[in-house]
Amino acid sequence: MSLASRLASAAVALAATTSLMAAPASAIENAPIASDALSNTAARVTADVAGGTFVCTGAAISPTVILTARHCTTQADPTSVTAPDGTVIPVTGFTASNKSDLAVLKLGRT
Repeated sequence: MSLASRLASAAVALAATTSLMAAPASAIENAPIASDALSNTAARVTADVAGGTFVCTGAAISPTVILTARHCTTQADPTSVTAPDGTVIPVTGFTASNKSDLAVLKLGRT
C-alpha cells in the first residue's frame, strides 16, 4: 500500500471515529438547559470516615429532605449536607433502600 493510500485510510478512520464520539456527559439531547433556579437543589453530602471525609452529591426535594445514592450511606452514616449557599446542615436521620441505589436524608432544620 502506498503512502498516499495509507494516509487516506488514516484520514477516513479519523473522520469516522470523530463523528462517533459521544456528546459531553452533561448534555442531554433535545432537552432544555436547566435554569439557575434548578441548580439550587444541589447538595454536598458528607460522612466522616476513618482517615478523612466521604463526599457525595444529593438533590434537595424539600427544605428538610435530600435524595442521594444509597452507596453514599454504606461506608458511614452521612453527617452533614452543605447547601449551595455554603450553609452546613446536620443530618438527623436517613433511610436507605434495599432494592435500589437511593437514600433519603432528613436534615436537622425546620
